[in-house]
Parts: sequence; C-alpha cells; structure tokens
Amino acid sequence: VSSHSSSSCLFVISTSLRNRPNIMSQFASYRGDDTVGLWVNVYDDMSCNNNATTAGAGSSSNGNVVVNVDDENHSRIITSAIPGLKPALWEHVVPQYTSDYDYLYFLDEDMMFDRSVFAFDQFRWAVERVDAVMATPKIIRMSAEGGQLRARPLGNSNLLRRGQKKKNELQQQQQQQQQQRRRRLQLAPLGLHKEEDVGERYAARVNVVEIGSFYVKTEAWNYFLDNVFIPSSETDCGPDCVWCKVFGLPGVGERFGSIPCLRTLHVGIVHLDTKTYHNKAVSKEKHDRYCIPAVEGYFNKTRDLYGIQGQFLLQCRDNKKEYLSVRDFGLTLDTYR
Repeated sequence: VSSHSSSSCLFVISTSLRNRPNIMSQFASYRGDDTVGLWVNVYDDMSCNNNATTAGAGSSSNGNVVVNVDDENHSRIITSAIPGLKPALWEHVVPQYTSDYDYLYFLDEDMMFDRSVFAFDQFRWAVERVDAVMATPKIIRMSAEGGQLRARPLGNSNLLRRGQKKKNELQQQQQQQQQQRRRRLQLAPLGLHKEEDVGERYAARVNVVEIGSFYVKTEAWNYFLDNVFIPSSETDCGPDCVWCKVFGLPGVGERFGSIPCLRTLHVGIVHLDTKTYHNKAVSKEKHDRYCIPAVEGYFNKTRDLYGIQGQFLLQCRDNKKEYLSVRDFGLTLDTYR
C-alpha cells in the first residue's frame, strides 16, 4: 500500500505479552510503507531485565528500551518492556528514538489501526492539510452487548460524576436520547438521515483530544514532555485536559501548527474496549483517588506556567467544536476540473 503523504509517523502502543502478536499482525498491513514505524511496549514482559538489556546488531539500548530495524517490513521497530501505565512509557518517547519521525500516534492496545479497517492515509492527509498540531479520528466505540456502538463522553469528563445517583441519572438521560433518536429516524423521509455525515462537517476543531488516541507532531510532543508532562505511576489522567489549551496559546501553538486540536468526523477508528491493562490492574476506587489530583496537578501547572484559568474539573470536557467543511481542506468541484 503506497502512502499519499511524505511525512513519517511512529505508532506508539503499550500492550500485554499476550496481545503483542495482534499488534504486530495489524502493523503488517503497513508493510512496504517506509514512512511508518512502530514502537510496541510490552508492559507485563517479566523476562526482561529492567536495569539493562543486551542490544544485538543494528540495535541500540537505553535501559530497557531496545531499537531494532525490521528488514522484512522496511520499517523501524522499537521494542520495550516498561511496566506500568502509559505515562511510564511516555517518559521514554524522546528525540533519541523519535527524531526520524514527523508525527507520533499514541494508541491504546484495543484500537483497530489495521490499514484494512482504518483509513490512515486519509486521516493523515486531513491532519497535514490544515496543519493541526494534535488530532484524532472519530472514535467508533463498541459495547459488549451485541457489538452496538456506544456513545460516551470524550476525555475525562467522568470526573464530574458524583455517586451512583448521578450515574443513574446520566444513564437514564442517555436512554431517553437514544429513544428520541430512534423516533426521529423512523419519521425521517426516505433518503434523508438526520444524523448522517455531511461535507459541511468533515472535521472539527476541538478542545479535547482523548488519551487513548492522539496523533501529534513530534516537535510538539517534545515540548509538552519537557515543559508540561507530570510523571505518574498511578494514573494516566490529566494531559488530555490541558494539551489543546497549551497548543492554542499565543506564542506556543504557532510554533507547531495552525490548528491546536482536530478531530476528523468522516474518518474513524474502532475502539474494541476490551477492558485491558488499565481496567484490570487499577480498581475504580484507586483510579478515582489518583485521577482527580492528577488533573488538578496539570491545571495548577499550566496556570502557573501560562496563566490558564478556569475550573480544573471542567478542563476535560469536550464542549467546544468548530466544524470544518471539505472546502476548508481545499476540496471543491474545481479541484477536479
């Protein structure tokens, strides 16, 4: 499959030893594309010595991070065995390993990035066309009940929920919205879908790009890692609450691109939601205990560094969209004449 882009991208995925073959199988769909690489971290590989790793020919080592070149796929494969949540890996995603790539794409292990089901080239083209600093495709979620799509707020907006009563109220509201949606669809004239994708909403400027799928310019990631990132071994909450705001600041954002954060609405990626490491290893009680302080920590840091104000619990809400038409991407009938 040939790429329609001259930029290069490194997928960064932390996964279990059991799921690693699935990640490698999906990455095989990019065989022959020398603009794409993969960093696969196995967080439960206890066979590796975390203090030192022997690097073979064509490799370099730094602690337990090993860089290998996969001659068969003509792509760089970075492997590591860093235990813990995703931030433990992020600390190592530094220029020593990423300088050859224009973009980094951090993905949860249960995102389907296989090129046969994810239109990566179209997504990458859209991001570059409008010069976005960070981006994500539309997240296509799947519930465990019959493979139905599940609507869920992006970012860490669940921090705003208080107790089981509030959760029940939210579920009841969602059920009512679904019932109303079904009624609208039944009443819609033949050929008219009130919720269909339209060219006037090809993508959107957003104020939240969620933690499980973020595509970012490498130089922007280096800046965020050096200036804003807060190491944590207990939670991955927080960064997605502030990075769009940071890259939207005068004097910061224009260094890296024209649009701080973008979500493509016609190109989506499927989230299998298989309840992997994060859900199994960290209880909800422990997660909530560390998550809110982590978000508050990011809020306090960006307030001190940049003067960003507001209620910190509201920083994670995806409550602002500015839709972009296909015309904003330079696509009109005249394009093809």
